[in-house]
Amino acid sequence: MSPAVPRPVLRVGVTELLARRAPSLFGFAGAAAHERLRLGGVLHGRYQRAAAAADPSFRGEVSLYRELEAGAFRVELRGRADGVRETRDGALRVEELKSHHPARPPSARLRETCRDQAAIYAWMLRATEEREVAAELVWLDLAGEEPPHREPVELDDAATEARVRAALAPFLRDAEREERERPLRRRAAAQVRFPHRIRRPGQERIAAAVEQALAAREHLLVEAPTGLGKTAAVLEPALRFALAEDRRIVLLTAKGTQRAGALATHARLGAGAAAPGLRLAAKPAMCANDVLRCHADHCRFARDHHEKVEREDAIARLLAGDAALGPEAVRGFAKGIEVCPHELARQAAARAALVVGDYNHLLEPAAALPAFAPGGDARDVILLLDEVHNLPERAREVFGARLDGSALRGAAERCGFGGAPVHRELEASLLAVAEWLEESVAEPCGEGADGAAEAEVDAEVFRARHERVEAALAARLAYGLETGSLDADDPAWECGFALRRFASALAAEGDRAFLAERRGGAPRLAALCLDPAPRLGRLLARCHAVVGLSATLTPLDFHRELLGLDPARTASLALPSPFPRENRRIVIDPRVGTRAGERAREAPRIARRLAALADAVPGHCLALFPSFALLEAIAGHLPPGSRTGRRLLVQEREGGERERGQLVAALRAPPDEPTLVLAVAGGVLAEGVDYGGGGLRAVAVVGPCVPPPDPERELLRRGYEERFDDGFACAYALPGMVRVVQAAGRLIRSAQDRGVIALLGRRFLEPPYRGALPEDWCDGDPERFVGDPARAAADFFSASRP
Repeated sequence: MSPAVPRPVLRVGVTELLARRAPSLFGFAGAAAHERLRLGGVLHGRYQRAAAAADPSFRGEVSLYRELEAGAFRVELRGRADGVRETRDGALRVEELKSHHPARPPSARLRETCRDQAAIYAWMLRATEEREVAAELVWLDLAGEEPPHREPVELDDAATEARVRAALAPFLRDAEREERERPLRRRAAAQVRFPHRIRRPGQERIAAAVEQALAAREHLLVEAPTGLGKTAAVLEPALRFALAEDRRIVLLTAKGTQRAGALATHARLGAGAAAPGLRLAAKPAMCANDVLRCHADHCRFARDHHEKVEREDAIARLLAGDAALGPEAVRGFAKGIEVCPHELARQAAARAALVVGDYNHLLEPAAALPAFAPGGDARDVILLLDEVHNLPERAREVFGARLDGSALRGAAERCGFGGAPVHRELEASLLAVAEWLEESVAEPCGEGADGAAEAEVDAEVFRARHERVEAALAARLAYGLETGSLDADDPAWECGFALRRFASALAAEGDRAFLAERRGGAPRLAALCLDPAPRLGRLLARCHAVVGLSATLTPLDFHRELLGLDPARTASLALPSPFPRENRRIVIDPRVGTRAGERAREAPRIARRLAALADAVPGHCLALFPSFALLEAIAGHLPPGSRTGRRLLVQEREGGERERGQLVAALRAPPDEPTLVLAVAGGVLAEGVDYGGGGLRAVAVVGPCVPPPDPERELLRRGYEERFDDGFACAYALPGMVRVVQAAGRLIRSAQDRGVIALLGRRFLEPPYRGALPEDWCDGDPERFVGDPARAAADFFSASRP
């Protein structure tokens, strides 16, 4: 007898189960819906803490699990009970917490769904406990005026199981469709082909390393020069593996141009409709309404969204329509069936073979994909991180928090215009936090003086005042629900959000510091995340595998540690440029100084040398600077045009998307009208943009592009010193040289590209900067490349003419 074939597994959460059965009760729930749900969570936490203090048997947030067979599947049902406690007779009682306002009692449909949730949790708990189990709903008053109201739930295990099985029906339909499509995906895996006619040197090594990492469930860091084609080299083996092994790919990057390029590459891999790709965009870019109001009363696309998605089989139809779905395609489809484009895209992301988006879909709680949210399951996710050197800096921003005293006082002042006691209490509570903030800033910064300095904060005082604000916000919300006076634009809600982020940063593990600032008399306080590695590492460890890509990951061990990757589970690969060295000329000009104290004196000389370089280049020249201040100082000494009639274009501080697009277009244009473009390093013109096929022939970088010293960067330097010894190199020199190498990577993007990389400034020959120059550039001896940029360019292009 042949062994029994194991049943396929279907994993479903209880909340997900009930949301699918009664979708209109979950999402787009009305005015200030997110604030109401969030405040309900605050009430839950308060109740759980009080219950645990009064009853040692009480346990909050109890994970529950139960298996059952349904159709051809083994269903794993998971849930989390708000509370479980022992009764006097030794039984267990499940407590399901719900919040409401007495003036607006829950509907009969919502009450029935809540009772079912409690009954399901009791049914799940009874499967693992050999004693009686009871259940009750605990209704918490949003207004804070009434004690919790307890509503016993009648239990009938057979009826509960029947309701669970009925609610599983749409999940089983989806899972059956997945089972039918699985052979199609596996056949499609064999059809995946490299999207270009030939492979560049190094791409095969990347593909082999990715295959090995995915098979072993390892992480992989790949350092390879810009222009090698890292995205295509990684996506091909990743998609083949994902289709064959029932995994899915999430590719995240900070640059919009790279997101569009990744989706286009995916479309050329040959898997077709069996592997739909989806690019996510921010909510404002997706909104189908004239005014961004996620409220069923204001937006016909939000109204009955979930019911319409189910009725129209919208996700399957959307994903069947195109192998590469950009935001505009999703938006057009969603408008056609009158559903919310942003919500539809997030729902479709769970079933797409490839999802492309921003780092926020990993890091930001409000934007994170379900797999990366707390309690999410990312075991089937292959996470590809492009330009991964940017991820720790973004994580520091997201994991930190800032409070603005002016914003707190402004919100309090607006509350003061209301006439009810709830308005006065919210005003007073916000002012109390503002006073705490001002006291925290006054000592390190001095009374009334502008400046910034490290601060110490009294966390207990903040928590007490924050709790008062939370209670006042709950009362204000309840009053608004009762009187119909909710205002979604009330700045008090935004202040509440900022305070919660600050409280979260205050409680987070890892190195942190507090920075007090006063600008124009306005006090501010920042909770800085100095080391995001612990939280990043936990997020990344949940994935099947992580592949990080960048042209600048030297030293690899340093970047691995910043990302929090387990060294025992992480491999690395560093590749040289695949392009002939004779196609480029690197020149270092040490005869100019670019330190802050030298810039005023050196600006005219730098301008002359840039102009001479541009004149020697038969095409466009891109000059990049560490700051707008240096850019503007040097631009002021440049002539409007050189003797060859070269155009001069300068990036403006306040320039928007249109101006940046014009500068990119100028550098992509044929070299018929040679142009010198001045821009800042680290921005859209210097990273993540391809000028291939145009007339760009030289990139000049003026000085190591180190971040400017400020109190925040100094705190980071101190933290690095404790971990890596050389704090200056880690906080300043390495990030600066990453910008330099990224900028230079705009030049040589194919075997046909030729050009000059000019580094202006004597610091390039001094430690620690010279040690951060790529080995592939100068073989450890940068003095070999000292010279005059204009003369080097003239010789290079003269020698390269036929």
